[in-house]
Amino acid sequence: MKTLSAFCLMLAAIAPALAQPVQVNESEFAVLATDMQRIVENFNQPRPLPLPSPLPLANGQFVGSASGSAPWCVPSPCMTLNLGGGTFSGFPSGTRLWSARIIPATGTSNIYDFEVVGHSGAQQFSVTGIPWSLNGGFVGFHDPRGLVSVRVTLRPVLPLFGYSVDNVEVAVSADRPLPVPTLSVVGGWLLALSLLSIGGWLTRCR
Repeated sequence: MKTLSAFCLMLAAIAPALAQPVQVNESEFAVLATDMQRIVENFNQPRPLPLPSPLPLANGQFVGSASGSAPWCVPSPCMTLNLGGGTFSGFPSGTRLWSARIIPATGTSNIYDFEVVGHSGAQQFSVTGIPWSLNGGFVGFHDPRGLVSVRVTLRPVLPLFGYSVDNVEVAVSADRPLPVPTLSVVGGWLLALSLLSIGGWLTRCR
């Protein structure tokens, strides 16, 4: 029993090292962002065309092929990616949450692939079924150790419709970033787990 308890404690210690960024809905984003600074890029400020890459944002930058507002962006301007994609990065230090509104030209067949990189690791997400609406469809991600970048691409599935992005938001924590366990630390934990398992096996064999 003692060996099992020690094993569980060791697994709990290793869990943060194995964490990954996760997708959150709008309600979860709001709860997690409590007491954080929220910075929104709404694309309402006039910008010279064509848009440069990287494109400076209020909360970072965007690297990709983007154009100005599209006719389906109602009632406010947006950043149109047509059939392409790009990467959001350069977030303020302490950014734990990222979200955006996805506005398809029409239809719901688009599949949006997101590659989210954080200090906990990297994770792939696929989002589909977003219908056109005035406010767009919410997509959000969270990494308690901090986010580094979010890349979005449009998967070629027919019929394929263009899309835009609006209200890109980050939530920034005033807390210091959590330390990321190094490979040597994780290796030490795994060695300790192995020794505990061997010790338990030898005890049962006596």
